[in-house]
Amino acid sequence: MSRSLIPDSAWGVAEAAYPEGGPKASQAVLKALGHEASTGTIQKHMERRGIRLETPENLEGRWTEEEIERLRVNAPRYSVRLLKERFFPDRTIRAIEAKAQHENIRFNVANREQGGRTEPMLRIPALASNVEVRCVFAGDTQVPEVDYGAVRVLSGFLEHFFRPYPGPKHLFIMGDMIDCTTLSRFDHPVGAPDVQSEINELKNILRGWVAASGKGTRFTYVSGNHEHRIQKKIMNDPSIGILIAPLWELLDLDGIFGPGNWDYVPYIGGLVELPGQTIVTHGYKIGQRGGYSAQRHIDNLGVSVIHGHSHRLSSVKRTYYDREVWGIETGSLCVPQHYVPGAADWQSGFVYARIYGNDFRPNIVEIRNGRANVEGRWFE
Repeated sequence: MSRSLIPDSAWGVAEAAYPEGGPKASQAVLKALGHEASTGTIQKHMERRGIRLETPENLEGRWTEEEIERLRVNAPRYSVRLLKERFFPDRTIRAIEAKAQHENIRFNVANREQGGRTEPMLRIPALASNVEVRCVFAGDTQVPEVDYGAVRVLSGFLEHFFRPYPGPKHLFIMGDMIDCTTLSRFDHPVGAPDVQSEINELKNILRGWVAASGKGTRFTYVSGNHEHRIQKKIMNDPSIGILIAPLWELLDLDGIFGPGNWDYVPYIGGLVELPGQTIVTHGYKIGQRGGYSAQRHIDNLGVSVIHGHSHRLSSVKRTYYDREVWGIETGSLCVPQHYVPGAADWQSGFVYARIYGNDFRPNIVEIRNGRANVEGRWFE
C-alpha cells in the first residue's frame, strides 16, 4: 500500500510511536491499523515531518565513556530503578534504557521463559561450579528489642565461617533491624527510644559483624517493613521528606561497610536473585505456623525463597514435575516484644549457605539459651 493510501489519522499514531521505537514500532502500529508500509517509506515520511528518532544523546546530552562503562558493569546486576538511584541520578530512566539499547547492554530483568515475571532489584551472578561462595542470612534484631546473646552467637559464627575463608563471602542483613517504635501506628510505651537512638544502636551491631566477618566480605541490606515506617511517615507528611536522608545515609553504610562494598534493597519491590533461581527478600506474607509463611512466598514467586519477617525458623520443600523448590524462614535475633499477646511463636537463629555455581545449599542454625551448634562446633 502506498503512503498516499494511509490516512492521516493512522500516520498520527505511527508518528507518536516513532521517536522512542523507531521505524519498526511505527510499522507495527500501522499494521495493527490495517495498513502496510516499508521501513524506508516510514523513515522518509518522518524526515519530511521533521520527526527524529530519540537517542540517548538527544534525550539528555552526550554520555561520557566513564558513564558508558559504569552502565556496562552495573546493568547486569541492578534494576533500572536502582541504576538511576545509585549511579545516574541526573538521568531519566527513559534515557538510561535508550543508552543501554543503543550500546546493546542487557538489563537485570528476570527471564520470562524461566518463569520469572518480577524484576529483582539486585542479582548476584553465579560463579564457577568449583568456587565456593559462602553466605549468611540474618536479621530481625528489631532494635531496641534486640537479643544480644543471639547477636554474639552470630558474631562468633562469622569469625569461624567468614574470617579465615579467602574466597567470596556475602552477609545478607534481612531487614527489620530497627523497630521504628515511635513511628508505628500501634501503641508504644512511654519513654520508648526514638528512631535516632535505634539507628545508633544498630550501627554498633553492624560494626561488630563487620569486624567478625573479616576482609573480603560483601554486605547486602535487605530492608524490612519496620524500616519502611520511615518512608511511610514521609508519604503521610511529604513536607518532612527534605529533612530526612535515605536510610543508608542515616546508617552510614559507606562508613561501616566501606564505599562500594554494599548494596541496599528497599522493602517495596525488594527482591534479590541468587544463583539457582533463589529469591532473597525480607518477606511480605505471613502464616500462622512455622513454614506457612515460606510456603506462601513459594506459591507467590514460583521459585525457592529465603526470607525473614515471620521470626520463625522453618524449612519447606515442594516438588513439581520438572523441579524442586524450597522456602526458608531465617528466624530472628530479638526478644518477644511487648505488643505480642500470649506466647510469641518465634524462634531465634539464622541461616548459612554454600553456593557452587547454581547449586545452592542452605542450613538453618537454631540459637537456644544463647548457644548454637554448627557442624559439631559450639558458639555461645
